[in-house]
Amino acid sequence: MRDDRLRYQDVLKAIEQIRLEPLGSQEEFLQDRRA
Repeated sequence: MRDDRLRYQDVLKAIEQIRLEPLGSQEEFLQDRRA
């Protein structure tokens, strides 16, 4: 349950970043998550 909450927070942060940052930065961000 706690893990799900952390994952949810992670997703929210990712959505926030994608929304705030220009489209060009999205690819960098996604590569960051994969690494």
